[in-house]
Amino acid sequence: MTVRLLPAAALLFALTACQTCPAPVPKIVVETQRVPTPVPCQPNLPPQPAYADAPDALRGTTDLYERVKLLLLGRSQRAAREEVLNAALTQCAAPIPSATDAAGAH
Repeated sequence: MTVRLLPAAALLFALTACQTCPAPVPKIVVETQRVPTPVPCQPNLPPQPAYADAPDALRGTTDLYERVKLLLLGRSQRAAREEVLNAALTQCAAPIPSATDAAGAH
């Protein structure tokens, strides 16, 4: 009779041993993720100037020398305006530094 009880007792102990182990508790970790959010770029541009080579100004002069002076002045004004616009465009197109880049720079 003890021969029959030995396997039954071993099975009983094995089952109770599995039952007494506590189930693993899942670890919940909350992390804050910073994600860059795109925002519309609105550069602070000065108003468009009144160019020296405007059609009204060119019509008002009869001297060819004065017309060429106005055209050259208008061209330099447009070049200066283009520099301002390109600087604003470069600033808007630059990538936004993430929070991890700023923290890793130290």
